[in-house]
Parts: sequence; C-alpha cells; structure tokens
Amino acid sequence: YTPEDSRSLAELDESAVEEVEEETSDNRRSLFDAVELRMSAKLMTVITKSQLGCLSLWKDKNESPIKNDTLVSVLRRSSLGEIKWDNAHMTLYCKLVVWRDEVAKNEGLLPGMVCPLDLLVKIALKQPICKDGLRRLSYFFPGLLEDPSLHYVERMLSIVQEAKKNSHTTKSFLARKYPKYMMNNSDNDDLSHNSNCSASNENVDEPESTTDQVEIYDEKTLAEQVAARVTTLKWTAVGAAVVAFWIGSSRPKR
Repeated sequence: YTPEDSRSLAELDESAVEEVEEETSDNRRSLFDAVELRMSAKLMTVITKSQLGCLSLWKDKNESPIKNDTLVSVLRRSSLGEIKWDNAHMTLYCKLVVWRDEVAKNEGLLPGMVCPLDLLVKIALKQPICKDGLRRLSYFFPGLLEDPSLHYVERMLSIVQEAKKNSHTTKSFLARKYPKYMMNNSDNDDLSHNSNCSASNENVDEPESTTDQVEIYDEKTLAEQVAARVTTLKWTAVGAAVVAFWIGSSRPKR
C-alpha cells in the first residue's frame, strides 16, 4: 500500500469505530425524549396501571376522626345508656387526634401509622394513665410507641392524665354545688381500670398546652357532627323496623 492508501484505511477505521460507538450508545442510552415515550403504548399502559395502584393504596384524602367506626359504635352505645361518653371524653379524643397528627408530621408518616383511631377512641373512653393500663386496651403498640427513646407514649399518657385532672376538678366543683346530684351519678370506672398503675408511672411530665391546637377540631363543630350522626343512626333503626314490619305484614298468612 502507498502512504496515501494507508491514510485512507486509517480514516475508514476511525469512522467505523465511531459508527459502532454511536450504535452502542443508542442501544444503551438511559435518557429518552418525552415525545418518544408517548409513542410507546406498552410503556404508557404500565405507567397507568402503576399510577392507579399507587392512588388506590395512598389516598390524599385525610382520615376523618368523626367517621371512625369505633367512635360511631361508642356514640351509639352511649345514646342507649350502655356506656358513658360525654363532652370530656370527646375533648380528650380531639386532643389525642391532634397529638397523633403532630407526631405524624414530625416523623414524616401517615397518621394511621402512628396510632390507629380505634385505639385513640378506646384510650379516650377508658383513660389509662400508665403503660399497664394502656396494655389492657392493646397489648401490642405501633412501632413508634414501642420505641422508649422517643417518649411518645409518655406524652400521650400525660395528655390523658391532664384530662383526668381537669375532669376531677370539675367533678369536685359540682359535688360542692350539687351534692345530691353527684351522689346519685358517681362514676368509679376509672379507679378499677387504673388500679394496678404504679405511682412512678403516674408521675409523667406535665403536658404542653394543647388548647390552641384543639381548635383544628372545633368542639362545637364536633358536637354538631356527632349529634347529626347519632340522629342518623336512630332514624336508620326506625326505618329498618318499619321495613321489617311491612315485609312481615305483606307475607300471605297461612
């Protein structure tokens, strides 16, 4: 070969190498234009199914504390006189919901992963002031509450203890002003429920003020919603009874 032929072959080799590198880079590229992606029907099908799956699992709608099934059941039993649930219980429940939302915000989790509403309803109803009393409601705590270094359980129990203290103060005032009424309506459920709690567990830290935070769930609005829900339950029961009566009367008599 002449020197000119050698130079030509070298140029051809370089161009061939560049073509191979371009083809290899095209096959292995990780960045695609959006226009090309829209033309892929299979890819869009996969993305659509993935999006629908995520939306069905992670809902952006907040969980309503008032529409909880356990709370509705407690309100129904309270309206029938089976258990006691008054404004003090509802106020404590609201404070516990606020506490749960704050913990969820600090930890970057969903509120339901901090503590389920069913457990908060039971806590507001029984009002345990120590871990032993809390174990009676749920032996296994959620993960954050099981971690002793985070002190979330102590904070929650301090809210309950403060609510009980305020409730006892109110009862003492009413007992002095209306002794006969309070004598006929005494309630000793809390004593039996917390009888095994030690004094060291009861002496939890004083809670921070949550009065302003409870405004998120306005008590008047809660009371109206609860009353409306109880009324709905009552009328539903009446409607069911009427339907059952007409069904029974419409059957042919033998």
